[in-house]
Amino acid sequence: MSETIERRAVWDPAQYERFADERSRPFRELIGRINHPSALRIADLGCGTGSLTAELAARWPAAAVEGIDSSPEMIEDATARSLPGRLEFRVGDLRDWEPDEPVDVLVSNATLQWVPGHLELLDRLAGFLAPGGVFAFQVPGNFDEPSHRLLAELRASERWQQKLDGQPAQRAAVNAPSEYLAALTTVGLAADVWETTYLQVLEGKNAVLEWMKGTALRPTLTALGPEDQEMFLAELGIELAAAYPETLSGTVLPFRRIFAVARRVDLGEQVADFRIAHLDHVQIAIPPGGEDGARGFYGDLLGLAECLSLQFLLHAVGAGSRATEPSSTPASRRTSALPPRRTSLWLSRGLQTSPSCSKGRGTKSPGTMSWHRVTGFM
Repeated sequence: MSETIERRAVWDPAQYERFADERSRPFRELIGRINHPSALRIADLGCGTGSLTAELAARWPAAAVEGIDSSPEMIEDATARSLPGRLEFRVGDLRDWEPDEPVDVLVSNATLQWVPGHLELLDRLAGFLAPGGVFAFQVPGNFDEPSHRLLAELRASERWQQKLDGQPAQRAAVNAPSEYLAALTTVGLAADVWETTYLQVLEGKNAVLEWMKGTALRPTLTALGPEDQEMFLAELGIELAAAYPETLSGTVLPFRRIFAVARRVDLGEQVADFRIAHLDHVQIAIPPGGEDGARGFYGDLLGLAECLSLQFLLHAVGAGSRATEPSSTPASRRTSALPPRRTSLWLSRGLQTSPSCSKGRGTKSPGTMSWHRVTGFM
């Protein structure tokens, strides 16, 4: 629920929840695409009344969940759902929000459309993800529909422009799905982006007007006094009833939404890519004391055997192998170019079983061997 428009608007939690089923369906379909069973830290940016944030706490019962919204009215309503240490809410602007530590799941449901230039904000938000963390958001994509066009035209009329101090309707903005995909992959996330148009069947008299009173109309209603509010709603209601005629089954409101679920590839998966690249020899820089843990972790992950010295490795693969370091490197420095206070772990494939190698992997022609140095992972 947050950001630029909403900071000036007074939000009505009861009106917003009037169409709770229709508003919650996109959220549930969004989080249904999140695959992170072990999430421990979760944040919901633009949490509104907190009813959907509570569903995050239910799905991940071991996680600490935080809900953020710029509307004090929404947060006041949400605090009734708080669970100390498990589910907490606070007022905040997502553009300034920073977690105390990286989060495993970051959700923003129908909020980013109110943040001008939010495409550039995705990089910052992605930076708060822990390795393997998921960033999932959904934005409405219906701002060219009659509902929003009629609202803008009425606000721009001579009568209401004066009442609203000449301020035009602030238009929420979203980008094309392809732009979200490009922005997320550019910052190093593996992303899935799609769109859906819901044919919402709303019940009640002038149902589209009632729907808009919970969201798009909030800034306008906040700017008007009670008497002007009634007159504005009456005029807009006539236009909306003509654009969205009621049928025997209700009023159909087509509603397009754009979804994105993006994941930060964790370190283990990145290192495993070395195996896919058919690397034969790896040097890993490890802080002193971490050798035993690194041996098992990287050996199993990469499928490589440990060799106890670079000299043995060079001898085993032959002088012509790419495992040798550049001849321009001074002899005193050829064994390593590692950060200070690091020890070296040498892993290799293609070596015969030897006392200098922890396990054998058969033989391989030296001329086809590849080499990689990894630093600072441990």
